[in-house]
Amino acid sequence: MISKQEFEAEWRELESNKTLAYCMENFDSLSSFFDANTRENPDSTTKPAFERPVDVLITAISINDPMPPAYLYQHISPKKIIILQTEKAAECMKKLMNMQVIDVNKLDVVQVRKMDAVHIYQLVKNHLGINPPETILFDITAGTSMMSVALAKMALVLNAHLTWIVTDSKEGRLLPWTSRLEMIQDPLMVWGDYEIRQVQSMFENHQYAMCVQYLEDILKRIPPYNEVYFLMETRKKFCEMFAAWNQLDLKCAEERCGEIMKILDRVQHEHKFDVQDLKNKHDILLALKDVTQGKGLTNLHNEIVVRYLLAYLFHTAVRRSETRDYMSSVLYLYRTLEMIAQFRLIRQDLSPNAPGDYLVLDNSYSDINWRERYKETCSELQHNCELPSRIGMLQGFQILSAIKDEIMDGDQINVRRIMKSAEPRNQMIMEHGFDVVDEQKYRKFRDFVELMLKKLFKLQNWNWDQTLEKIVFPVSLP
Repeated sequence: MISKQEFEAEWRELESNKTLAYCMENFDSLSSFFDANTRENPDSTTKPAFERPVDVLITAISINDPMPPAYLYQHISPKKIIILQTEKAAECMKKLMNMQVIDVNKLDVVQVRKMDAVHIYQLVKNHLGINPPETILFDITAGTSMMSVALAKMALVLNAHLTWIVTDSKEGRLLPWTSRLEMIQDPLMVWGDYEIRQVQSMFENHQYAMCVQYLEDILKRIPPYNEVYFLMETRKKFCEMFAAWNQLDLKCAEERCGEIMKILDRVQHEHKFDVQDLKNKHDILLALKDVTQGKGLTNLHNEIVVRYLLAYLFHTAVRRSETRDYMSSVLYLYRTLEMIAQFRLIRQDLSPNAPGDYLVLDNSYSDINWRERYKETCSELQHNCELPSRIGMLQGFQILSAIKDEIMDGDQINVRRIMKSAEPRNQMIMEHGFDVVDEQKYRKFRDFVELMLKKLFKLQNWNWDQTLEKIVFPVSLP
């Protein structure tokens, strides 16, 4: 059996435009394949409904109705018929055989698992062999949704015909003698449901850029300007927004979010997008969109920007950990700590990148001899006691401790604990050592950073839970 990865790879190699062009060029209308008399009386014609001989007809049988395969066989007259059957459909298959409308010498019955599209696809593929017949007709009238998915997949791969039986109805009752075959010009209209399941799975695993690629493929095959197209297009923009945000392309993310809100504002039919959450996200992105546009540390003078950036960095660390990317998570946590220190220093009018001669602190803290306190802390940690020309994360907290900043309470939060908590980052192979970060190290570091964040938010009179709730990415695709 082929793997799901191979299944997906084969699908992605299809050139849908060529498939559609082939269908439109060669099978323009159903009338060229089926005798018009069939619609009036299915017993009135002995001429095969399909103009050219069908080498193989592939269909399925349901658990309670043997008529679709019988109808197809009578009006297509294939050289061979393959019927997919689940275990529960065995009794229905017996009824079909008792009808004696199918030549058993032309019949192959393939036992399948009803909800495993990959398994069904592989069985049919093996049955057809390396060199499939020239003319194959797939019909999806009967059977499970996954059977339809597998047959639609085969129709795409082989540029084959895909049909189903349609019967007119009136006031909920089927009308006799109205059954007819209709061509499904685009097999993806069947296959798309399975594809969307894969997109949903990728979204839940934060693979936003891959979601965009898959949805672009789907959009190429859906007739534009209907509800299905609208849904797929909006989903694509939704994924583009989070793909851009995930890469800190905040301007692009804000533009996509705005486009989605405009679309949802003018649509009349129902949808499952959380409009209020989108508005919250848009407000955040409006505040953050220029952060990466060369402003540097001046961003730290804007409390709204700092609040959302810190929440974003922490949330991204948590999100990366869900895919076990603990080293990336630790880097985000480290940057969160560093930004906390930078923000508190900026509030003292001390630029971490260019602290100068530290006179601003001398004037503000002359009564506590902060320079001596700084040297004492450095001596305890066996660090260089000289004040730095550029302030790093740990040096920032050493200075904050020396001036008795409120964030450094000396008990739960002190320089030694900060240094100890940051060891996973400093010692990992991506930085200064050769260690890898496991879940336990990540969790310990995350818990400490969250403690620091909650302390900062309390000091600033910011609401941590509300801010984090607004910044969190959705867990599933609407």
